[in-house]
Amino acid sequence: MIEPAINDINTHANYTVQWTQSKTGRRVTHLNFVFDEKQNDKSPAHTKELTIGGVKYSEISHLAKPGESWEQAAARIKAKKAGKLK
Repeated sequence: MIEPAINDINTHANYTVQWTQSKTGRRVTHLNFVFDEKQNDKSPAHTKELTIGGVKYSEISHLAKPGESWEQAAARIKAKKAGKLK
């Protein structure tokens, strides 16, 4: 009964799902699910990270301050790298 859903997830989603059942006595009492993210087929050489003003999105997402726009964060990070900010 659960297999069609598991097969759909494994086929169409960015995740794979494995499941097992746990029993207490003769009754199934728990369903255990393990979700793993599928690996991207592209090699790192073929992927290009997006940037704003020459600053990578991943860097902006880690260093942005609350309420700051992506553009504001990119400008601040770029200025800091150039030594204009402390």
